[in-house]
Amino acid sequence: MSNATSSHTRYCDHCGLPAWNAVSEDEFVFCCYGCQMVHTLGLENNTVDLPVPESLLVRWVIALVGSMLLIFLSLTIHFDNTAPAFFPAFSFALSTGIFALLSKELLGNLKREWQSKKFSLGTLIFIGVSASYLLSVVNWIRGSQLIYFETSAMILTFYIGSLLIDIYLKNRISEYTGRWKDGIPSAIIKNGNGLFERQPATSIKTNNILQTEQDVALPVDGNLKSEKGYFREEHLTGEPEPVLKYNGDTVSAGSIPMEDELLLQAVSSYNNSSLKEFFTKQKLIQENISSYEVTANRAAQVLLFFVVVLGIGTALYYALYEGLSIALNHSLSVFLIGCPCAFAIATPAALWVVQQKLEEGGVLLRNGTQTLEELAKANHIIFDKTGTLTQSAFIENMTLHGKTFSKENLVGILAGMEATQQHPIAKAVRRYAKKQRLEAIQLSEIHPIPGLGLKAEWQGHKLELLNNNSEKKHALPEGSFGLFVDNHLQASFGVHYPIKESAIDVMEQLVESGYRVSVLTGDPEPYRELQHQRWAYHGSCSPETKHQFIQKRKEQGDKVCFIGDGINDLLAMTEADISIAMFDGANRSKTTADLVLFNPDFKTIPKMLSASVWADKIIRMNFFWASIYNLTGLSLAIMGLLNPLISILAMVLSSTFVTGNSLRLRSLDFSEL
Repeated sequence: MSNATSSHTRYCDHCGLPAWNAVSEDEFVFCCYGCQMVHTLGLENNTVDLPVPESLLVRWVIALVGSMLLIFLSLTIHFDNTAPAFFPAFSFALSTGIFALLSKELLGNLKREWQSKKFSLGTLIFIGVSASYLLSVVNWIRGSQLIYFETSAMILTFYIGSLLIDIYLKNRISEYTGRWKDGIPSAIIKNGNGLFERQPATSIKTNNILQTEQDVALPVDGNLKSEKGYFREEHLTGEPEPVLKYNGDTVSAGSIPMEDELLLQAVSSYNNSSLKEFFTKQKLIQENISSYEVTANRAAQVLLFFVVVLGIGTALYYALYEGLSIALNHSLSVFLIGCPCAFAIATPAALWVVQQKLEEGGVLLRNGTQTLEELAKANHIIFDKTGTLTQSAFIENMTLHGKTFSKENLVGILAGMEATQQHPIAKAVRRYAKKQRLEAIQLSEIHPIPGLGLKAEWQGHKLELLNNNSEKKHALPEGSFGLFVDNHLQASFGVHYPIKESAIDVMEQLVESGYRVSVLTGDPEPYRELQHQRWAYHGSCSPETKHQFIQKRKEQGDKVCFIGDGINDLLAMTEADISIAMFDGANRSKTTADLVLFNPDFKTIPKMLSASVWADKIIRMNFFWASIYNLTGLSLAIMGLLNPLISILAMVLSSTFVTGNSLRLRSLDFSEL
């Protein structure tokens, strides 16, 4: 199983993506690169939703029209010697108006960053654009033709436009990250006047009296004050049957009452409840980020550092050899071409969109995006058979041996021995007794016999429920279980596990997709349906044998994904590179596995594997594009071969491309399942 490493990564307080920068830790919280753009536009008070003020959109549209007009004026000034004398003055006035329309947010951001001594690339660009504007003013007053009003105005307009585009893309991403914002439930609480009223769950105190609502999960732990009541706990314990609680019994937070107006006395506050503690731990586990995200965040920081260094170096070089105007022009190109978006936004966005889509399809990633990275590397899928590839077991061929006890007594004894057990055979016995309308008999001294069965006592009789591995197997029909009373066989039965309807199709689909597939089971009897030349089938596997099998495959270079459901699968799950637990399996397996499959449809498995591989390909594509784009763009800008307008357009297109590429993962669809 992939080892979850604790991460000290700070998370963006706006969208939930990993943060790498902050305008000010105290004042403006932590941000990812995309939300840093939001800060640049003065929208730092927004949370998950990042709307753009209509006034800014209107101002930007006006500025864009003015910038286009400036371009036509500049062509007239530079290429037509007969241009009217007032054209430079008109260009100055128009560019000044554009600066007035768009610089408000940027100036506020510059002030904040100056106070915190933490500067963003946006501030450096604004400083460069302002320097270009001021130099044009000085040259115009001196009568020089070296004026760049249209360049500075158009760059400022394009830059603000790029921020607006990125905010739009961030809105799409935030749809998948908003789930990290915890909602606070409400509860019906008895107040000081003896009346029940609805209040936030955070106001619950120890000893408060609560009133239940049908099908609404309890927000705190409590003791039942009503005479009795049924509660659903399958999502907490894995047991499908409702649990009957009596007066004084403890009811865990998260339990779902099946009726209204039951009374409970709180034994914890909301923030100290067992469910809140579980969710807190779960959230910390899910924040373990993949190496892709670690690499992406570091790459973004390194890229910004080099962009600043190269921009300053370019300015100094050209100022020394070709003059201040050309130096400013080329350094602006360097600042504008650098784009960390592919690293800082697109990479985590791709992983988090897939994570959300999988959760919508009934797949819980217990170890966060780190799990997706490991899942994408898997090439050998190993299934446990019983409970994973098979449906619920049922009893067959119940045979009585002797006339000492009636069938009612023997079935009641079996149900009593298996009353508290969780393995598939116990559930099959309980279902059989229920179908026969027979009650479990109260037994004493019930203890497991490791690997063999159970023993108990009843009315002075010694009871044993044994399998074919016991020393008494000679008395049992092959493959059967036997109930022995005082060492005499009284009943025998078989247990059949029907293969899940889609299991064979899914395994064949995995083989067709290039995966190696194996089936491991503790049953000695071969399942004819599961024996196939396209995958390996291994019977009579103990937990240790499963562990050794996976260990050997890993030594041979396989990346193993193990799918199981029982306590006997824990060793295998721990050894595998990635592990998946079925929701109806044992609780311990669900807390050990990297993923828990809540969706009962087996077809979720190949879709889940396909989604992780697709995310991996998109991330690698983004990395490749970002590397080529930045290496090529910065080289051309340093050599003076790029115009600032071309640089800003290239930056916008690159940012849009990689983020849009990641958002293609939104098309993943689990709705058919």
